[in-house]
Amino acid sequence: MTTGMKILLGLIVALVLIVGSTFAYIIGVKNTFVFHENGIGAQYDQNQNNLATYTNKVLEVIQVPKMAKEHIKDVAMTYMQGRYGKEGSNALFQMISEQNPNVDPVLYRQIQQVMEAGRNSFEINQKVLIDKCRVYKTYYQSIPESLIAAFFGYPKYDASKCKPVITDDTAKSFETKRNAPIQIQ
Repeated sequence: MTTGMKILLGLIVALVLIVGSTFAYIIGVKNTFVFHENGIGAQYDQNQNNLATYTNKVLEVIQVPKMAKEHIKDVAMTYMQGRYGKEGSNALFQMISEQNPNVDPVLYRQIQQVMEAGRNSFEINQKVLIDKCRVYKTYYQSIPESLIAAFFGYPKYDASKCKPVITDDTAKSFETKRNAPIQIQ
């Protein structure tokens, strides 16, 4: 084999390695886009799951004090009718010390705990989604990734999924640049 043939063979090998490496890099970048977009979609779904679970837990726990109230009402009515008859006491003056049942405040603390835990969990999921979107946006805006992104038509995800779920009051505060104190009822 002549020196010219060796050089030509070396150039061909080098060219194949360069083209192969470039192709592998492009495939790797495209796969990273797929990874990020699937991660954003999955996190968005998880946020929906978390909010639905939290909401259902609160709605279920709220039923307990209502049930307790009705139960206490039924017990009290049965107790009073048993003690004084269907018409109640007709005494002009009655000095009786009675223990009246009441709803245990622990039930209300439990509702508060479920609400707080649910909100905290949802906030964590929102932060994860926001961070995934930030990482992805930074990736597809970088060079040379942005060129490969344009070639493959990325980003393909719905950017509105990256917006956190907020209350109407929060949205209004950001529009007006003013935040009123929370009003507790």
